[in-house]
Amino acid sequence: MEDDLDSSDDVQLSSLIDGKRAPRQPDKDTADDNDVDRRIIIQRPLELETSSSLDVKLQRRRRRRFNRFVKLFVSLAAVLLIIASLYWRVLPVSREQDTSGTMDCYPPGTMDCSKKDAMEDEPNPPTLPDSIKIFYPPQTQQEIEALNAELRKFSDPIITKEEFFSKTTLPPPPNYPDFTYTSDLHFTPKRTALLFAPGVYEGLDFEVSYYTSVLGLGAVPSDVSFTNCDKGPHVDAINKYTTRPPNGSGLDTFWRSVENIATNPRDGMRWAASQAGPLRRIHVQSDLLLFDGDAWASGGVLANAIVDGKVNFGGQQQYLLRNVELKQGAINGAWSLVFVGCTGETPSENNGLKAGPSISVDSFPKLRIEKPFITMRENVTMMSWARSLAEKKCETLLGLEVKHPNQVILGLGYATLKAPLNGLPCIRVHPNIPGVRIAGIMLEASVLTDHIPSSSLLQWGIQGMDDVGDKENPGLLSDIFCRVGGASYDRHVSTDVMIELHSGNIYGDNLWLWRADHVKLHPGEEANFPHISPYYRQTVMGECQVRNGMKVYGEAVTMVGLFIEHTTEDQLIWEGDKGYVAFYQCELPYDVDQSYADKSFVGYRVGSDVESHTARGIGIYSNFRDFDVNVATAISHPESAGIVMNNLFTVYLDNQGKINSIVNGKGPGAVSESDRGRPFRCSDNTCSD
Repeated sequence: MEDDLDSSDDVQLSSLIDGKRAPRQPDKDTADDNDVDRRIIIQRPLELETSSSLDVKLQRRRRRRFNRFVKLFVSLAAVLLIIASLYWRVLPVSREQDTSGTMDCYPPGTMDCSKKDAMEDEPNPPTLPDSIKIFYPPQTQQEIEALNAELRKFSDPIITKEEFFSKTTLPPPPNYPDFTYTSDLHFTPKRTALLFAPGVYEGLDFEVSYYTSVLGLGAVPSDVSFTNCDKGPHVDAINKYTTRPPNGSGLDTFWRSVENIATNPRDGMRWAASQAGPLRRIHVQSDLLLFDGDAWASGGVLANAIVDGKVNFGGQQQYLLRNVELKQGAINGAWSLVFVGCTGETPSENNGLKAGPSISVDSFPKLRIEKPFITMRENVTMMSWARSLAEKKCETLLGLEVKHPNQVILGLGYATLKAPLNGLPCIRVHPNIPGVRIAGIMLEASVLTDHIPSSSLLQWGIQGMDDVGDKENPGLLSDIFCRVGGASYDRHVSTDVMIELHSGNIYGDNLWLWRADHVKLHPGEEANFPHISPYYRQTVMGECQVRNGMKVYGEAVTMVGLFIEHTTEDQLIWEGDKGYVAFYQCELPYDVDQSYADKSFVGYRVGSDVESHTARGIGIYSNFRDFDVNVATAISHPESAGIVMNNLFTVYLDNQGKINSIVNGKGPGAVSESDRGRPFRCSDNTCSD
């Protein structure tokens, strides 16, 4: 693989309109463009590093070394799943690698496996659905304007001040913005991946909407560069006329991302998003603004990045930075900031007991694995190994079976799998399969028509089967977002647990496991708590049932960036030894009654037989909306010297009830409504502060 992408990858804006790929300035000696074979291929970084150096650094020596690794291991990538909107497509079977003619069925006897082999191979590269767009650098001002107009079609809907206040008798206040983005697409079924071919993109400013990913197709972020712009790709607060006006909110600004680009906006890059809104593999050549004025936001992840200016967290409740080079440091933030493998001007460790957010720092993590990504290359052939699944809506009958070493499942544009109706997982990884990478996937619960003893959305390994994994080639879960309820009109969707990990040596990188606290309204249905939100129904007891967010049984499992919210029993159960968690954000359910507390459910439970477990930056919040619930403690673990936790805290968000202590009955708790929004802290799990 070459060190740099060829300038001939740059093409005219006409490719956006008519699908042709005309070279910008073809060489007289080059072949006709129709003879050029452009491929989008998967890159599977091998990152088992103990240092904090970034693979996005632009030194030529490191780029050459990175590309040699990619070239060596790209042939091991087994599956590229490109899912967008209503389609799931994968690359065809390579007969050189799979000559059996059949696939294993799980469970046995559930379907005629011999019929699977009748599926026809698809072209490589596959035909992309309309929801995946590939853009090329504009060359004229007219093309810049046309591309801006096209990109804004993929932004959130707006309403202007004049439109909004024309429906009232009140004059528009002078301090209101001229327009605001809205949350109209919060539960849309649309999925979008905006892919940018290598080159320079001048003068582009566009908001990134729900279920939209902006993806550069270069080998390094600087191959796709946004310059001479005010904002570039960005996210502002939404609903500024209706949510704490004129501030708006970032609390529900979920499910959007930017990856593998460089951007240098004059106003700084604004990204006022919350859960499932990661920024990764980017080079921000100005300030990075993770807030918008006084709008509230509830945390996110920045990974594998360089920021030339300051990182300003604003009022973000919590945030994780992993392997980020901070050239001018980081400021602000509300409750908890976690820095893993970061370099440059990294803030110092701080327990937050006196003032400011707690700051948790792990400068030399034992393990680092990067998310796979895709690139555009010319005249590249690639063997692939998979089956084609082209359902109108990806409601899998049996789920996806992962049974080959080094297999990769990569979703684009918030690819979404709905769970099988019989309770089987959307994705099941067989035991003793090293090097599996699963990334960029949403997993969604269904209304179950049948039930197995323990239903889940993702299962890795088999309960009771010994599988310590491969510490030299661990598994990866990256940008995995599960939800039970929300987008479905039927509030009887359910599963027992969202993710079960029975195998060991798995690395988790940004997981949000969400039992929906609010769901889509039926046409004509009125909101049940309009003072909370007029846009959604608030989930009540008996709806969208799920007991646990995650159960971990495997040994040496690592989670860097874990969000679990609102499940009806223990949010997290960790039974495996030698676990490591950096950054945990949890909200207890809003709709339970005192029986939840009487059964001693907690936000974070370490099993009684666990001897070694490390965690830092652990926040657990209460917002008991419907009943006065008094939970004894937020975290439960065996009293063992091998259990080490740092920077633990609880927050009473709103409404009734409280969490009385932080860990094992130790540490302070909220006592009155005046404590709302105030973190109660222990610097470690002894709570001896």
